[in-house]
Amino acid sequence: MAQIGRLTNSYIFSAEGVAYTVMDNAFTRIEDWEKAQFLATYLKIKDLHQRLDGFARRYYPIIEQLGIQYHWSLMQVEYATDLVFKQAQDLRVLYDTLVRTAVLSVKPDPVAPFLGRKLSGSYQDELGSDFHTRIKPELRKG
Repeated sequence: MAQIGRLTNSYIFSAEGVAYTVMDNAFTRIEDWEKAQFLATYLKIKDLHQRLDGFARRYYPIIEQLGIQYHWSLMQVEYATDLVFKQAQDLRVLYDTLVRTAVLSVKPDPVAPFLGRKLSGSYQDELGSDFHTRIKPELRKG
């Protein structure tokens, strides 16, 4: 259920006629940002629970025969601050700093599972990143 938020937004955007494109774990294009933000902001938890109940009935039909139901709770909620740049030129100013910060501050342990790889418990070596700065010489005419 980790991706339920993005999937829920995708479902809502489609139902409400908001065109979008998703790549990996991100919306890379949203046709109507204001409408998408409104829909995401005013998501009704009761509606989400009903949708989850529908998934449970569809994929685990035995629950109806047993006369049971799921109890849904939001134990962990992630709030993301996604930055959207209208012009590539605006991102270009920050890009090198963002990449450098990410490479130097993010450790491999939490990244590997996100990439679909599991770190083996028998792995004994140290994990780290290897980042080198290459300084380009300035040529002066003179």
